[in-house]
Amino acid sequence: MRLLFWFAAGLILYAYIGYPIWLWVRSRLRPKPVRRGSVSDSISVVMVVRDGASVLAALDEGSARQPALEELANRLRRQRTTMARWVVGNLTSRSALVSDLTPEEAVETVLVLIDPLLQRRLLVERGWTVERLATWLGRSMRRLLLPPEP
Repeated sequence: MRLLFWFAAGLILYAYIGYPIWLWVRSRLRPKPVRRGSVSDSISVVMVVRDGASVLAALDEGSARQPALEELANRLRRQRTTMARWVVGNLTSRSALVSDLTPEEAVETVLVLIDPLLQRRLLVERGWTVERLATWLGRSMRRLLLPPEP
């Protein structure tokens, strides 16, 4: 039983101390340079939840009456905003964002494109497939956020 305890304690110490130290040492021994240049990768971010827009609409309505639902609704909005900032941050770090768009405007653009109500409208009401949505979303983000390719 003692052996099991010390093994578990060692795993916990490794997770909190040993692994971060290992990553630091490894980053000093073999640094990887940041690649700069144009972004030719496709951008596709699809968050599809069956009838998720209805759930989110009900959550928004219910959040006015119940603090717990309000916190959940705010957390979901923050998560979408964080994801949009991550996408824009990656483009900005590669100097790939179109020049006439500020990062804040780019985040708002991404938020509009990944809005669950828009996805519901396209998937449920318009009958799009998930593949069509992914293609449209990637193409729209590329056209709105990246400079045209020469």
